[in-house]
Amino acid sequence: MTTFSSGDYLADESTREFAPSPWVGRVVHIYPGGTAYRAVSPTGWVWTIAGCYARLATEEETAVYEAKVTRTSQQRDALAAQLESLNRGGRR
Repeated sequence: MTTFSSGDYLADESTREFAPSPWVGRVVHIYPGGTAYRAVSPTGWVWTIAGCYARLATEEETAVYEAKVTRTSQQRDALAAQLESLNRGGRR
């Protein structure tokens, strides 16, 4: 069984059953012996990947992950600015 490190981008092959491509996340916790990994999605959702279904994400999968992190951050910042404006009595 391959052991991965914290911060690695992993693809969860078990999710292919539900989606056309596997979910990709960054490792935030490693269970003893690499039996499972906790990963965080680009939107902040955390799930557990069984070690037998984990593989390193491809460069393309990693690039898609990073692009989604960037878009999510931009959307969050835009919404925060709108809320701040509304709290000051402004209009959109």
